[in-house]
Amino acid sequence: QPLALLAACGVVSALCVSAPAARQPQGSSEVTPVESAYEFLHTQWHPVYQDYLAAYAPPIPPGVGAGIFLYDNALALLTFLLRGSPDDLAAAERIGDQLLAAQSVQGMLPWSQGGRSGDLAWGIIALVELWEVTGEARYLTGALDAGAFLERELRLDEPGYRYRPEVVYHSTE
Repeated sequence: QPLALLAACGVVSALCVSAPAARQPQGSSEVTPVESAYEFLHTQWHPVYQDYLAAYAPPIPPGVGAGIFLYDNALALLTFLLRGSPDDLAAAERIGDQLLAAQSVQGMLPWSQGGRSGDLAWGIIALVELWEVTGEARYLTGALDAGAFLERELRLDEPGYRYRPEVVYHSTE
């Protein structure tokens, strides 16, 4: 199930953006793929870190830490914002608030796999989108702090960013 969370986000995003007809028609009781994907996402809260979505179902495989990744949670947050129901907005804020609560004083967001620039970029995008939807300044502040960390710690002398602080090659995100 390691890719189930990402697959559900992908299904929702692809269907909502490219095929509005895939959404449930008015008055229909049939469950659409979009509805099924959202139902799945709402069941994926981590068993220990309950304000994050788990990338793996328990038991967590060895070598993946807690089984939580910033990229996955940023994508889920964006997916929840896409539909925007009250439950989805609450789930997006739940993730966003926990990211802010665990953000380091230097600005690094949690679960970014050692400060990977791509993970941080997705976290920044998610927080900015959450700020745009809610108008809550704390999300923009968190995004700006993460952006400052990215600039300070991962910026290369030439155009681009390091993949991680100890890795010199360019990130592709």
